[in-house]
Amino acid sequence: MSLRFLIVLLAGIPWAGATTTVPIEIQRGNPVATAAIGDVELRLIVDSGGRLLGLRPEVLAELDGIRAAGREVRTDVYGAETEADSFTVPALTLGGTVFRDVTGFVWTVPPYFANSEPGIDGIIGREFLNEFRVVYDYPGSRILLTDGQSDETTACQGTAVPLIEHPEGIVVTEVGLDDLTVRALWDTGATYSFVKSNVAEASVLELEPIDDRTQMYRSDTVKLGSADFGPLEFVALPLVEPEGVDVYIGYNFFAKHVVCIDYRNGSLWIHSNKNKGATR
Repeated sequence: MSLRFLIVLLAGIPWAGATTTVPIEIQRGNPVATAAIGDVELRLIVDSGGRLLGLRPEVLAELDGIRAAGREVRTDVYGAETEADSFTVPALTLGGTVFRDVTGFVWTVPPYFANSEPGIDGIIGREFLNEFRVVYDYPGSRILLTDGQSDETTACQGTAVPLIEHPEGIVVTEVGLDDLTVRALWDTGATYSFVKSNVAEASVLELEPIDDRTQMYRSDTVKLGSADFGPLEFVALPLVEPEGVDVYIGYNFFAKHVVCIDYRNGSLWIHSNKNKGATR
């Protein structure tokens, strides 16, 4: 654990066993949480596939005490590299807990959210999330951040799935799709589940047309650990990043399950909520 995140944890969680409950709403397939920096209230996508805290430049212009931290080089899922100014936020309030010295970058709203109402101010990514045991409970409209000792970690139950180490710090597991075994990125920033087009082509997956430009793969079985969570649909997209990932597990899976991720200890748990469902 880096010194920076140790400071964040000590400042943000005042006692062992504490749990921060973050209410969420689902907007266009993404979990959105309300946060605050000073007196400025923010709507942030909780993005386990993203890297840092990202804020729109218009939001940054309203904030006091932001410290410049250099430049951030980012590679998007299509392989394009961009640079953006980076910064440090002295204090970020999320779920009633204050987290200090959070690193971020200037974030550009993706096209599919540009005209979304209510507006989105940014994202909060894995370099923050991975320091906690995180329970993603879309059916319960909440995300829990714990230190792994809280009673709330009883939510981390069901089928256990080991994580695969990845150099980028993303959450990856093996998953069996029908007769195919692939590596899956668990991405709360994915508005659906996706399969890379080159993987679909190489594996000769049977794709069904959605419209003139888009195709979908429907896997009858989704084997994770000792359980089958299928069927599940994957939209085929020409994604190239990150390397070492074949599919993305996104909204259409999280909407029907509670997923607990303990990145530091390399574990993930899943249990179903078939009688509930999150809304878009």
